Amino acid sequence: MLTGRAPALSPDERNHQSRVAGLALQIGVALGLNEWDLGVVEAGARLHDTGKGAIPRAIREKPGPLTPDEWTTMREHPQLGAHLLFEAGAHPEEVDIVLHHHERWDGEGYPHGLCGEAIPLGARVVAVADTFDALTSARAYRAASPPAHAARVIRAERGRQFDPRVADAFLNLVLPTLDPA
Repeated sequence: MLTGRAPALSPDERNHQSRVAGLALQIGVALGLNEWDLGVVEAGARLHDTGKGAIPRAIREKPGPLTPDEWTTMREHPQLGAHLLFEAGAHPEEVDIVLHHHERWDGEGYPHGLCGEAIPLGARVVAVADTFDALTSARAYRAASPPAHAARVIRAERGRQFDPRVADAFLNLVLPTLDPA
């Protein structure tokens, strides 16, 4: 069981969380969330990958595909992060965002296989922002995708991986800014 200080994330991981928070905040505004809910979404987004600090760096930064056992370990990060934040006294809604940001609208996500409206709205917002930033950022195992490609992925996963309303809010924000490439 993890206790005490949160494990350290790399500068790239912290920058990712910051970018996700900014984008999640924009999506929340587009959805018409109130000031309190915007603050919760932004804070949850800034913390969403906290649990990755407890995952061995060799797995987090592996330059090739993860093995099935490594994927099992990596998929523990939402629960690890939620536990750390709960123990630290974080607001329960922020903990829920961290715990559920890899759930899918269609119920095929993790850690609990929640679907649709059972997934907290903040987690649904962070899921879209997280995916977009992950796709448009270079990783040890792949180059960054162009934003237009990432937007097409979000559109294609609308109603499967992502809440359609959240995906639409995101797409209405980013599509006008993208080259049609």
